[in-house]
Amino acid sequence: MIGLISFSILTTSISYAVNEPDRGTIIYVAKQLSGLDQNSTYFPTVLWDTLTNRAVIKTTELCSCVVAEDTVLTVSGTREYSLNTDFSNVLSVLRKTDPKHLKRIPYNQKGQIVYSDPSNPEFFYIKAQKIGLDRTPNKADTLFISYLKQAKLLTADATVTDIPSEYSNVIALFIASEALMRAKQFDQSAFFWQQAMSELELIRASKRFIPAESIKPKEIIPQ
Repeated sequence: MIGLISFSILTTSISYAVNEPDRGTIIYVAKQLSGLDQNSTYFPTVLWDTLTNRAVIKTTELCSCVVAEDTVLTVSGTREYSLNTDFSNVLSVLRKTDPKHLKRIPYNQKGQIVYSDPSNPEFFYIKAQKIGLDRTPNKADTLFISYLKQAKLLTADATVTDIPSEYSNVIALFIASEALMRAKQFDQSAFFWQQAMSELELIRASKRFIPAESIKPKEIIPQ
């Protein structure tokens, strides 16, 4: 089972993830992350906390690896329904009756599709933490929703995020990039940013990623 990432793992992973282009930069960034050189007014502890969580958010958004499921029970006469509080972005929506993946439309296009059937919805929209159907349904049904969760931030050394630990190098590289950007070492910052993106792509390529819309409905209907 893949483990989860703690603040401590980020500190150690930087030592081997950020191994180019020069040793001085590696040591400098490693010291900042490990708390060995955080008394500088230019790089206070609170700044490193901010950079770390910014990197966690960025990695969560890009990896599409923190996935959750939600079930919404629709009723006749109600168009919109609340989603889980950790909802970030939708991956797929499947209706139970006559199983079919619904298509997403922009919020401002709701109600404009003339052939949309209120008995068997085919289109949905997202409005903040709610999901809405193109037409107000005239009967009850169930929607199975697959979605990306919001990033769980690191607030202390023992705090654990729900990003798989295989992405620790990606997070560490994003932190290094942002720190070096603040230090006005722009070439180094760009280098680490590209390394983070490359590492991310290698992980994703190793996973046989299948888009949700390509999965047949019968394969993901809960039993």
